[in-house]
Amino acid sequence: MNEYKDELFDVEKINSLESLKDCGAYLPLKNYIEKKVGFKLGLKGWKDLYEKIRLIMIVFNEKKDLIDNALSKEELSSSKNELKNILNLNISAKNKKDLNKKIDSLMSFFIKPKLSAYEKYEKNKRHNFIGSSKLEGIHIKPESGNKSLDQVLNKYREKFDG
Repeated sequence: MNEYKDELFDVEKINSLESLKDCGAYLPLKNYIEKKVGFKLGLKGWKDLYEKIRLIMIVFNEKKDLIDNALSKEELSSSKNELKNILNLNISAKNKKDLNKKIDSLMSFFIKPKLSAYEKYEKNKRHNFIGSSKLEGIHIKPESGNKSLDQVLNKYREKFDG
């Protein structure tokens, strides 16, 4: 079974059915998306998947207030019905907290935060540093993302100076 990585599937680059199909086989891709969002999307084929992706992106980008309004309803059933009408998704949830969590996971998968020019520069600088360090025989884990480059360098300086 194909295993997708976050960097291999960029939902922002899906602008046609063909660009979606270029991401790989249907079933592994559908399973990957459903695993990431945390619930079944009720899809039946490529066209259905593409239309669902486009609808979710449009709603979250242009009509987020409709989602917020649906989530603010007192009754769980009212919120779920309104979300079903907006997103064309049947989201099962035990309570409001569960529903909010599912909508948050859906939004975080389909809507990537926009990075500033400085953040993009820092991300690329870190990525390049990790790659060039491998050439020197130093293997830095990408998860050490909250450490500055100076902190990482000091760690290895202590190893080799000691």
